[in-house]
Amino acid sequence: ETDGFDIRVAYDLPTSGPSSYRVGLEGTFVMSYDIDDPQLGRIDGAGRRNFANFATSMPELRANAFFNWQRDAHLVDLFVRYIDSYVDDQVALGQGPEAFRKIGSQVTADVRYAYRFRGGEGPQLSIGVINLFDEDPPHVATNGGYDSKVHDPRGRVVYARASFDF
Repeated sequence: ETDGFDIRVAYDLPTSGPSSYRVGLEGTFVMSYDIDDPQLGRIDGAGRRNFANFATSMPELRANAFFNWQRDAHLVDLFVRYIDSYVDDQVALGQGPEAFRKIGSQVTADVRYAYRFRGGEGPQLSIGVINLFDEDPPHVATNGGYDSKVHDPRGRVVYARASFDF
């Protein structure tokens, strides 16, 4: 069982020209993530990696701030993504919660430029960068060195995309 809330707020900035601007924030806050583990009993897994039970990692807060600019067939998007810190409950046998460690928070930025042909009605070409500043995921004592259920280890990713509507 889980409870929490999602929020999305966006605002179109007033302009006097042909450009449009939008800023916003969206996020998810997990207040509780109750797990009924057959061996450990009831656990609140919110804010934990949940290595010691069958549940998935669950940072309490994930949020994105965004900025969009559009003028005619041109579009620019900027996203700043935040993943909150959470507790690593993987400890040696016989150790308890006093040995838990903190997995740090992470902030990344993504940017995209797109152009839509035929006056904004045709195919769209995009180029972008995910994780613009090449931020490494927070270190976790695993074989890969990161929590694969939460973070992306690829670093900076540059991409191009073509979209066609039929």
